[in-house]
Amino acid sequence: MTISKSMKIALKIFFALTSLILIILIFFGIYLTTSPNHFIKILTAQIEENTGRKLMAGEAEISLFLHPEIIIKDVSLANADWGSRKQMMTVEILRVKFNLFAFFLGEILVDEIHMIAPDFYFEKNTQGHANWDFNDGDFPV
Repeated sequence: MTISKSMKIALKIFFALTSLILIILIFFGIYLTTSPNHFIKILTAQIEENTGRKLMAGEAEISLFLHPEIIIKDVSLANADWGSRKQMMTVEILRVKFNLFAFFLGEILVDEIHMIAPDFYFEKNTQGHANWDFNDGDFPV
C-alpha cells in the first residue's frame, strides 16, 4: 500500500498541529499548577461579580491529569447584608473535578463536587427575601 504525496502532507500537518496543541496544553498545565492562587483570584472575582457577595478562599491546588481537579481550602461565601450570620456558607475543603473531554471542546463541565465540613446557613428576612437569592447578580441564562 502506497500513501499519496497529498496524504503524507496531510499527515505531517495533522501531527504538527497535534504536537503544537499538546505543547500548549502542557505549558498551560504547568502555568496553572505553579500559580493556582492566580486562578483562584480570577475565579473569586467572577463569583463575586455574579453573586454580589464576597468569596474568601485559602490555599489551592490544581491537578491536570485525566480528571482535572481543583482543591481549595477554607472557602466561605458572605451572607446577605441583612443576614444574622457573617457567612452564608463555609467549607473546610472543596474539591471539584472537571470533565477533560469538555475542556477540549471549550466547555467547563463539573463531574464531581466534594465538600469536607460544609456549613450552610439559609434564612429569610421579615420581608421574605432569602439569603440564597442572588437576583442582583448577573447570572448567565
